[in-house]
Amino acid sequence: MGFVGLKGGQGSYSEYVVVDAVTGAFPLPASLPVEDAASFFVNPYTAVGILATAKSHGSPGLIHTAAASSLGKMMVKLCAKNKYPLINVVRRKEQAAALKALGAEHVIVTAGDKATWMAELKALTKKLKVTVAFDAVAGEMSGDLLGLLPSRGVCYVYGGLSNQAVGAINPMDLIYRKKEIKGFLLTQWVRKGGMLYTIPRLRTASATVNSGLQKGGWCSSEFVDTTLDGMWDSFLDMYTKSGFTGRKLRIRISQPSTPAKHPELTAATTDEAADGNAASTKVEDHADAAAKEAETTADADAKEAEATAAVKEVEPATVVVKEAEPAAAADTVVSGQE
Repeated sequence: MGFVGLKGGQGSYSEYVVVDAVTGAFPLPASLPVEDAASFFVNPYTAVGILATAKSHGSPGLIHTAAASSLGKMMVKLCAKNKYPLINVVRRKEQAAALKALGAEHVIVTAGDKATWMAELKALTKKLKVTVAFDAVAGEMSGDLLGLLPSRGVCYVYGGLSNQAVGAINPMDLIYRKKEIKGFLLTQWVRKGGMLYTIPRLRTASATVNSGLQKGGWCSSEFVDTTLDGMWDSFLDMYTKSGFTGRKLRIRISQPSTPAKHPELTAATTDEAADGNAASTKVEDHADAAAKEAETTADADAKEAEATAAVKEVEPATVVVKEAEPAAAADTVVSGQE
């Protein structure tokens, strides 16, 4: 069972936690190792939410930026599984090669001349009749994507990797072409429409996610393992040097080793155990004696009861002799006499 959304000071190290039964607890496959479920929720369910949202707009495909991320790779696999066209936007050629190795068909690289890759992206968007984009970069990228989409197109912003505010939006796109720019948050998608829609939505999403969590599945994660003590150094290395692309930092908490047994304590413990066993034996002997005594008493009482019953069976009937009643008065009519 996986859980999210802990409140009230609870943590994942707790023995017991209290969560929302509908949106906080998620059944996981029994065959899935717990450690492989360390990243079961955010990326996989976001991928399912993005695909479902794009389909809800009637778009036959979608544009996705920062496509070389762990989420981006999941999107490549999930869209391929659903035969849904996906335009992947990445920064470098090596990232494009990695996505194509996973089966990505459409990849746009933003390195180099902006006018060139923008023209390629616009042509591909028109060819596939895409009307929805999901942007994790923000800054000018959000406005550029909105400009590429046809009238009534929608650009969802769900990240800010550029560390810049959303910009480069043409007011005419919003006013006359009725395009929209929106935010996307997984928890809002989960709860959209209230409980009546949330429950079936999560059941469908869970089935899709659980089918791909196993190693090699569409939403399985690649982890970099570290210890609790070494977590900060590992994080800094990934943040400043090696990068997070395509992998997650997983902290392994080792179990405390069994303390060495002290000879004196061991001996004392052995003596205490022996004394306890002796005392236990005495109590058991006393209990056995009491039980035998009670059994003997019960047998004696039973025999006495049988003897009493036998005496009562042969006892003669009791004869009751009544005193003669006084003669009746003269005016009393006696049966059989006048």
